[in-house]
Amino acid sequence: MVDTPQHVTSPDGTTIAYESYGSGPTVVLVAAAMNDRSGLRPLAQALADGGARAVTYDRRGRGDSTDAATVDGVTPVAGAVERELDDLDALLAAVGGRAAVLGYSSGGHLGLLATIRNPGLVALAMFEPPFAFDDESTEPTTAKAETLSALVAAGRRADAVTEFQRGIGLDDEMVDQLRHAPFFPALEAMAASLVYDAAVTGLHPDPARLGPQVRVPTVVMHGRGTWPGLAGSSRRAAEAIPGAELVVVEGEDHAVVPGAVAAEVLRLLARVPSRGTAAAPEGAR
Repeated sequence: MVDTPQHVTSPDGTTIAYESYGSGPTVVLVAAAMNDRSGLRPLAQALADGGARAVTYDRRGRGDSTDAATVDGVTPVAGAVERELDDLDALLAAVGGRAAVLGYSSGGHLGLLATIRNPGLVALAMFEPPFAFDDESTEPTTAKAETLSALVAAGRRADAVTEFQRGIGLDDEMVDQLRHAPFFPALEAMAASLVYDAAVTGLHPDPARLGPQVRVPTVVMHGRGTWPGLAGSSRRAAEAIPGAELVVVEGEDHAVVPGAVAAEVLRLLARVPSRGTAAAPEGAR
């Protein structure tokens, strides 16, 4: 059963809404682009059923979370990644200061960065993190984030959503179908938050630059039927992180199958040393 939604304040005054499921070792779930905390509730419930405490939250600018950095429709790109890491630090402190983190899609980039930064994050799981595909540059860039910020500032929220969708590889026919779907207004409502997804993936496109800094048990997952680029991205992320495990789970088209993903996260939690116990040597993970 879900607890009553709670709130924590990030250093810049942003209110972050979160909720908890179950009891046991804590896992913080970081959502993908165009998703709020509701999208990960089935996964959170599956984790709770397996004996973990799952915490879902609205990344800033989505759902019930605010964004103190956005003024008059403008979301500044400068400092975007750091603001989201501040949010995660505040959330982690609110839920006990020690947890695993599971990042879905762009949430995987954020979870990886948070793990490097915050010693309270004791395990890392990523599901289909969209690092640069084989034919893409791995040079850091804010170009996509700047474009999205400008579109939202001009009042073109729908165009910002479709620009983002094209940027992740959807063809024009699919983008047009989605624009006329009944849920599209909900995507428009989160358009400003896409700046954060574009910033974290654009500035950190190469797992090889970050992976060696991760020193906790790690699993990287992708669905058996996902897009080939995401399967390759997941593999490269696992190869970049010392001791990381790559696991192929049930799923297709970049969608999380709650039971399959929860099973791997619970298995990861079993590898985490208990509080006060020395971590296993890197080669023993």
